[in-house]
This record gives sequence, structure tokens and C-alpha cells, in this order.
Amino acid sequence: MTITMDKDGTIKIPLEARRSFGLENGGNLDLLVESDGFVLRTEKDDGFKGEFYTPRRRAELLLNNAFTKEEWDEIVASLLEEGIDPKKIPSIDMSARETLQTDAEWQAKIGKSQQEMAPQVA
Repeated sequence: MTITMDKDGTIKIPLEARRSFGLENGGNLDLLVESDGFVLRTEKDDGFKGEFYTPRRRAELLLNNAFTKEEWDEIVASLLEEGIDPKKIPSIDMSARETLQTDAEWQAKIGKSQQEMAPQVA
């Protein structure tokens, strides 16, 4: 949905959107500012303000925590399906994939560790 800001910086949220989120005159919104834009979201009345991630930040978190090359590839494919191109996000180093292990390498490490930790039977 596209809305327009007037010369004073005021934006008008369409009635349909205000109704669907229960916004009333004088109601507050949370403003999440990112380096490439911002997001408005409704405040929660339960006193808990959980973390909210923009699609860009979510992409950063997912890829920066990928454990294997295959996991990285699955995340990239999923992001592309959502219309998010990780190559266009400056804070994501796409060459980081090459530093990751493969699933097979990881499984081999796990197996070796489990064998080392197993009790030795005499």
C-alpha cells in the first residue's frame, strides 16, 4: 500500500488499515528506523514490545547464522521467493558461504565427536 506524506511530514493511514488494526485518533505507532528506510507498526497493549525485524534485517540474521553451505543455499532460495535479494543488502557478505562446511562435513564432525565422548568398554 502506498501513502503520501504532505509538506509538513504528515502521513494519512487509510481508514481500512486503521480499522483492521484498531487504530483510533491519538493512537500511537512504533517507528522502527533502519539505514535503508523505516517501518511503522502498531503498539501492543500487553506491555511487551517484542523485537520486530524488517525483511532486510531478517535476511541478515538468517544468513549470518547459517551453519552449512546447504543451509545458506536454502535460506537464499527462500529469501528470493519472498522477493528479497541478499546480494542487494550491503551488510551481507555473499562470500561468507565459502567459509561454511557442507552438511556431510558437519555430520562427519558430529559422528567423530559422539565416538570420542562414548564410554569405552573394556
